Amino acid sequence: MSDPEDLFWSSDSSEEMEDMEVDVLNDSMESIEFETSDVEGDIANLNEDDDDDDDDEDEQEQIIANSDDYGEEEVIDNHPIVPPLRSSARLSARASARSSARSSARSSARLSARSSARLSARASAQSASRAPVSPIRSPIRSPGHRSLEVNVHTDSDDSVNSTDSVAIEVINLNRDFISLNQPIPQNIIPCVEPIDALQPTTSREPSENTVNVNRDVSCIICLEDYNNSGSHKPVCLKCGHIFGEHCIVRWIKNGCNNDARRCPTCNTKSTLKDIRVLYASKLIAVDTAELTSVQNALEQEKIENSAMKTELNHIRMKHRNLRGEVTRLKVLVDKLVAGIPTTSFSPTSSRQCLKKVKINGTNPDCRVIAFNKKNMLLVVSQGGEGPFASSYGIRKLNASVLEPTKEYILPHKKQLRDMSFHPIDDNQLATVSLDKCVCLIDVLSNSVISNVEVDEPLWCCCWDGNNTNLIIAGGQMGSLYFFDRRYMQLLNQLNNRNPACVSLSPIPLDASRSFPNGGFLKTRMDHLSIFEEDKTQPFSYKEHNLPLKGKWSNSVYDIESNLLLTSAKPCGANKSIRHIVSKISNLNEEGPTIQPVVTFYGGNKNTQLTRSCFVPPNDNYENVLVCGFDEKSKAIKIFDLNTNTNVHNFYVDEIFTDMCHMNPMSMNGRRTIAALSHNAVSIFAV
Repeated sequence: MSDPEDLFWSSDSSEEMEDMEVDVLNDSMESIEFETSDVEGDIANLNEDDDDDDDDEDEQEQIIANSDDYGEEEVIDNHPIVPPLRSSARLSARASARSSARSSARSSARLSARSSARLSARASAQSASRAPVSPIRSPIRSPGHRSLEVNVHTDSDDSVNSTDSVAIEVINLNRDFISLNQPIPQNIIPCVEPIDALQPTTSREPSENTVNVNRDVSCIICLEDYNNSGSHKPVCLKCGHIFGEHCIVRWIKNGCNNDARRCPTCNTKSTLKDIRVLYASKLIAVDTAELTSVQNALEQEKIENSAMKTELNHIRMKHRNLRGEVTRLKVLVDKLVAGIPTTSFSPTSSRQCLKKVKINGTNPDCRVIAFNKKNMLLVVSQGGEGPFASSYGIRKLNASVLEPTKEYILPHKKQLRDMSFHPIDDNQLATVSLDKCVCLIDVLSNSVISNVEVDEPLWCCCWDGNNTNLIIAGGQMGSLYFFDRRYMQLLNQLNNRNPACVSLSPIPLDASRSFPNGGFLKTRMDHLSIFEEDKTQPFSYKEHNLPLKGKWSNSVYDIESNLLLTSAKPCGANKSIRHIVSKISNLNEEGPTIQPVVTFYGGNKNTQLTRSCFVPPNDNYENVLVCGFDEKSKAIKIFDLNTNTNVHNFYVDEIFTDMCHMNPMSMNGRRTIAALSHNAVSIFAV
């Protein structure tokens, strides 16, 4: 018998060599059966491990089935490997051997039983030399062939359980063999390397190209993917470990003390200067440009949604309050309508205080009051609240329901001393204050149109009786200031070093009266005078002194009746308060003539400047009433001009500084007035 090496290297030289190869394979099959019976016990123990490998082996079988051609003969470490059989006998024998090996050693592919089954054939072929088989990992690459890597373990002849000898055989399968549909041994494992990387080697160590590289594509701090730009692009430290830029900056800057700034992976000391940006060409990065844009849009929508929800809640609350207000007003209107007489305007009830409206606030400091009959609006002066406690302004009240609103305007820094509605434009209100400012306010929009500051504190104001665009303000030193509301500029001023100007009243233009040009009535503490407009010069007036003596606190002119009401404090021979009603006669060379009508007297105490008011006649009432506060008796006295008597007293427990007639409002057949105290508005039916 020839040497096995000669047989292995004599491929296809003669029929005799083929017969000898068949004999060798037959002997190998007998050896396989013998070895298989010896390791059946080991196979039983490895069944569980084999279940986990079935999937891998099936995949390997598929790879084998797809192989194209047979490889060429190879010699590894001077040990010949049986070349592939090219005749039908060789194919049949080889397929038979493989079928037997698969059925006997299916579960022992990873351990010694699987190795013994595969190397038995090689041991028979190499019986002449008996050379030990060393573990080999030799991927073979042949042109036109697909390579497979097979890991085979075998035991030595002396010890069945020995696992020291490991052999790796590379088998090239031919299409002809695959076409036989023979079972593929499961101990054949496909090589996971690329074909270009399969090169023969005699080393026991795996090739560098077969190393399974596990590329990290996520930051180990936040476990999120890296971005190709932005705050989470990949960076590394001097130790080489890669992180997201934002994460490692926070880790070093905020997460560690100065002495404990280290790499999260290897604990190497690191600083912010060690951070280096990486520009990897094969980095699996997430393009977050569009995602960031969508997230920003989402955040903006959330903010707008939150603002809309807040506004919606406010609107709902306001709607709920308004519905309650409407319901309450309907009930009140029904009561008022039921109390109004339909056929007679004679009083149906006694004079009384209809309602007292409290002005809430930490510093009410109410001083003056004004009423506009066209929009049924009552305004009172008061101090600010909360953060506006140092400011002063006005509070609006709905005169129809006698309820205060939550709307107030704060145009001044000191207490208001007077205010007056425009005679035509009902929404404009002129106010003066001790802060030396005159303001023009729009009560409809609750805004200050403009304001002008002068040289002295202002005590009173009014609109000119002839030119309704002109605002006149009286100062603490008796000076007069003229403003045009269209430009809100100081047009003229009359400076005097006299006692304070306590009130101003407009006198409208009327050809049938003694003042055909119109003007205004000025009341100083010690003097009364009428200013008539001079047509020869713009914004020029002629002053006419009135022949009345007293320490005046207030004056009111009624346009309809041409009556003048002046109130004087106790002074000199007059030991009590006087309310003098006069009628202005025609002018003469000495000035206007005053015809006294009646004088009403009050108490002898008056510590504050209080204002009285007229209740003039109208279509339904013929008598004229005069209302004034008596500080000594703590009462609001009602005088009837027709009977010259004190018809009623409203006794109160507080001081009232201002009063006004609420024309044309009436309650229970009686006219109404509003009186203002320090912190409340009281409505009286007179």
